[in-house]
Amino acid sequence: MRKIPPPAPPRRGEGKPSSFDLTPRSLLLWERGRQKRFGMAAMLVAALAVVILAGCGTKGQPPALAAPVRVALQGSSDSATLGHATLTPAYGAHVVVYMHGKLIPYSNPQTPAQLRQGGCLGKVVAPLTANAPTGGSQVAVQPGAQNGANVARPIDAHWYVVVLESSAPDAKLISCGHPLNDLRQYFDLYEPDKVDQGVGLGIVLFEGITITQVNVALTKAAPQATQWSIHSGGCHGNTLASGPVAAGATTASGVVFAPLDTGLWWLALTPSGADAPSACVKAG
Repeated sequence: MRKIPPPAPPRRGEGKPSSFDLTPRSLLLWERGRQKRFGMAAMLVAALAVVILAGCGTKGQPPALAAPVRVALQGSSDSATLGHATLTPAYGAHVVVYMHGKLIPYSNPQTPAQLRQGGCLGKVVAPLTANAPTGGSQVAVQPGAQNGANVARPIDAHWYVVVLESSAPDAKLISCGHPLNDLRQYFDLYEPDKVDQGVGLGIVLFEGITITQVNVALTKAAPQATQWSIHSGGCHGNTLASGPVAAGATTASGVVFAPLDTGLWWLALTPSGADAPSACVKAG
């Protein structure tokens, strides 16, 4: 009768140590094998995360920009040319901040957040929550459609995100962190004096978005305060963005936090107190 050979012994460093072999050397080899397997699993998880992030846009970048569009502003009553408007696609940033695993909402959180330039104590680029000190920043910001904040600036690898203890102008910083580059990514927040070290306190998502810059130029100074507005689907459709044209001014500008849509967008000029626009044209 053929003999069945015994099972092969485990490789060095693999397998759980036998209950009959609890020598220090055996335990050490088993622990090394366990650490090796754990390290390989961690590398696979990290590689998967990179693939997922790289799959968004072109290697983490937002899509290519369309060409600017210039439209003449024809008067609604006499078809006189009141001026023109230029709609220019541009890049913006969507920023979402978490602390201790919880989302920091845009609307008046207990711990406000800011975007700063060059360091944790750098100049404020933009507030990331409604109650964060602006530091004099004039950058347009609005809440994201689902969470976070949209900022009318392209992602900068030298930006820092800081979380404040309160909304006071001199509030203490409780965490700070920065991206590795200007691509879509997640990065950690640390204690302000231990950035890139120690245990992470929070996490931030940076991703590029496409916005549209609006520039209005009138042939004559506005006789009274007027409002420009971008509508979807017609002159009285849903308002996507709006801004003032001061009395006596010939120019105005603003931002639509959406990609340019020449098929649906209309631009209107409406004098203060008027029921109907003085000009309304299709954006393309």
